Amino acid sequence: EFPHLHFVAVDPAPQALAVLPPGIERRTGGQIDLPARTAEFDALCAVESLEHALLPQQALREFARVTRPDGQVLVVDKRRSRQPLSHCQPWERWFEADELAAQLAAAGFAAVDVESVSHWDGAHQSGLFLAWRARRTGALRAAA
Repeated sequence: EFPHLHFVAVDPAPQALAVLPPGIERRTGGQIDLPARTAEFDALCAVESLEHALLPQQALREFARVTRPDGQVLVVDKRRSRQPLSHCQPWERWFEADELAAQLAAAGFAAVDVESVSHWDGAHQSGLFLAWRARRTGALRAAA
């Protein structure tokens, strides 16, 4: 559908990468050490993955490292206030809107916009999922 775009998927599990459709480059790796060059990507999309990062701030710094200046990032994940209503692993980390927006800014992103999103098109807004969109600034932040 997008012949002029080059998609790269990263996952630590080769089995997850194996089920992707043709035309997507597959790279085995994790969020805190992405298998990518600095500023390699025009955009980065992380859907329901940051909640699994044991070091989310480090993952966000890594997102900034691989995204070119003025590139875009989209993070879709679950809202912490809904976590007690779900069965999940005790180590999962869910976020509130302002909390992750501040962490994105600290990692080197600006113009952070947050909105509630549905599970799929036309679904009822349950308030479970939030989407954070931001633009990568020109300067990377030092590791904390």
